[in-house]
Amino acid sequence: MKKKSNYNPKSLQNLRPCKKGETHNPLGLKKKGKRLQTILAEILDKKVKITDPITKQPDEKEISEVLMLKLVAAAIQGDLKAINLILERLEGKPDQHITGDGLGAPATIVVQNVSTLKELQKLNE
Repeated sequence: MKKKSNYNPKSLQNLRPCKKGETHNPLGLKKKGKRLQTILAEILDKKVKITDPITKQPDEKEISEVLMLKLVAAAIQGDLKAINLILERLEGKPDQHITGDGLGAPATIVVQNVSTLKELQKLNE
């Protein structure tokens, strides 16, 4: 029994290697669009004129700086979410201890923030 192929035998006649300096795709690869991260970084780098929420003076700052100023201003006003966000960014999230006293032996799980592989290896020792 002969095996069927999914190609036309005449199509192989059209295949030929490129000569030196010749290309079969003169336009090259299609250009990909910018990544969202790149677009956001470009937007955050733009400068805007604002009134500084802390000093109340007119100023020109990058959008990323304006966002941080607003976050600090909200924390100063007593916004707990803003305060927590700032502390977590500066100090890291606190360790979370979970204790279980179910049907079997009590289990203790400690979730720690580990930033390097060496820290993780130290915990496993």
